[in-house]
Amino acid sequence: MKRKLLSGVVASLVVGAAFAGMSGAAHAQSFLAGDFDPAIPTATDALGHAPGTNITSPVEMQLYLEALAEAAPDRMKIVKYAETWEG
Repeated sequence: MKRKLLSGVVASLVVGAAFAGMSGAAHAQSFLAGDFDPAIPTATDALGHAPGTNITSPVEMQLYLEALAEAAPDRMKIVKYAETWEG
């Protein structure tokens, strides 16, 4: 249940970050057409593989989210919401 919830949150953040501030032209990592900010790293740039081609670990996804937050601190902030009993 926790992983499913985390997956939904991560997907929402990734989609939201991809569409926030669409200035400049860059290759979209979305199936939607549009102009995307080239300063925002794509999942392929950050992970080293295209989405869906390899399994992305939670650590890799966290690194991608941190890269998004670093690239656009005015549009994304990572906040520790809670901690599991596992740590």
